[in-house]
Amino acid sequence: MTSIENQKTLCYNGGLAATQESLAALITRLRQKRFHLVQEWREGGKTDELWSSVEALDIVLARQENAMATLESHKI
Repeated sequence: MTSIENQKTLCYNGGLAATQESLAALITRLRQKRFHLVQEWREGGKTDELWSSVEALDIVLARQENAMATLESHKI
């Protein structure tokens, strides 16, 4: 590899790493929110309305986890 190719690779991997760190932090926050929603559901009478919030969050969380897996597969 040439010096320029090395620099491009370093920049790409650096940007990818920063994106992964941000996404990991988001996933952590979403998991914490899910924990609290489940706790609210348990304490709030286990209603379908409360559980629908958990299910909606599960969809968002799954999408973010899939995005993270995709990013991990693109490292040079």
